[in-house]
Amino acid sequence: MYPVEASRKVVIAPLDWGLGHATRIIPIIRYLVDSGRRVTVATTSVGISVIQTEFPDLEYLTLPGYGMDYPRRGGYFFLHMIRRLPRMISAMFREHRWLRNAQRIHRWDLIISDNRYGFRHPGVPSVFITHQINIRTEFSRGADLLLKKINLALIRRFDACWIPDEEAMPGLAGSLSHGGIPPGSRYIGPLSRLMPEADLRRLGLLILLSGPEPQRSILESRILHALKNYQGTVTLVRGLPAEADLPVPQEGQVILNHLPAAEMGRMMGGAELVICRSGYSSVMDLVCTETPAVLIPTPGQTEQEYLARHLEREGFFPFIDQHTFTLEGALSVAKNFRFRLNKPDFQAYLRVLGEVLPGMKGPIKS
Repeated sequence: MYPVEASRKVVIAPLDWGLGHATRIIPIIRYLVDSGRRVTVATTSVGISVIQTEFPDLEYLTLPGYGMDYPRRGGYFFLHMIRRLPRMISAMFREHRWLRNAQRIHRWDLIISDNRYGFRHPGVPSVFITHQINIRTEFSRGADLLLKKINLALIRRFDACWIPDEEAMPGLAGSLSHGGIPPGSRYIGPLSRLMPEADLRRLGLLILLSGPEPQRSILESRILHALKNYQGTVTLVRGLPAEADLPVPQEGQVILNHLPAAEMGRMMGGAELVICRSGYSSVMDLVCTETPAVLIPTPGQTEQEYLARHLEREGFFPFIDQHTFTLEGALSVAKNFRFRLNKPDFQAYLRVLGEVLPGMKGPIKS
C-alpha cells in the first residue's frame, strides 16, 4: 500500500497525436501545481511548446513521440494503422524504457499518462487517461471486440484509469467512454483548458485546424481557397505552435499559428461560429465555451467520425464531411441547426482528483 504522502512529485506525459492530448491535461496540471505538487511534463518538443505557454516554470523533459500520421485517402485509414502497428509497439517499449531510466534520476511519486500505453512503472502509482475505452474501427464487430480486449488489457496494467467524460450515458463521447470500463476506473468529467468570459458579443468566424499530417494541411488548403471569396470577419488558427511562417491573409482576415489558452478562450467565447475537427479535446472546449460549431471529422479517423455522428444526434453540433466541405455549405448547416444549450460540469475533475490523489493507495484493479 502506498503512503498517504504519495504524489508529491508527479510526471505527466501526453500523447503526441495532435495537440488535443497536450491541451486537455492543462486543467490537471493546474490542479497539481495549485495543490503543491512538483510537476514534470514529458512529451515532444511541440507538446512542450503548447504547455509551456501556460506553465513556463515547470520542469520539461523531451520524450520521443509515436510519430503517427494519417493516410492521404481516408478510406485506407484502418489498413494504414495496421501497417503502423509495429511502430506503435516499438514506441510503447521505447517510452517504457525511457521512464524506467528517468525514474532512477527523478524519483517521481506519481505517473500520469494521457494515452501513452507504455508510460507506467511497476513501482510507482501509474494513471492512464483516456476517453476511448471502446475503440471503434467501423471495420467489423469482431475487430472492435478484439481491439477492446487488447485496449483493456493494456489499461489494466496501470493502477487507475481516469475517463474525461460524464459518468451518465451518453456523455460527450457516447459509447467510446461507456460500457465495460476497467475495474476501479473513475469518470473525472470533461476537461477544458479554456476559461470563457461571460456575456461576450459573438461576432465573426473562427476556424481551428489540428491533428496529424497530411490531413491537417489538406483541410487547410481547402479552407484557404474558400476564404479567398469570403467577405466576413474570420480568424484562422493553424494548430502549429512551433511554426514561424504564416500564409498571407486576405483583407479582414487574421491567420495565427497558435493561441495560448486565455486568448483562445476569449476568441472561442466571442466567435459567432467555429469550424474545426471533431477531435475530443476540441469538442470539450466547444462545449465549455458554449460556442456553436460545425465539425469536420478527419477522413477515415473512426473515432472522429463516430464523435461527429454522436454529437449531431445528441444536438450538440452538426458535421460536414471533408470531401464535400464548402464554406457556404458549413454556414448553411450551422444556420439550420438547433444547438443544444445544456452544459456538463467542467469542475467535476476537481472533486474526483481531490478524493483520489492524496492517498493513491496502490493498485485498485482487481
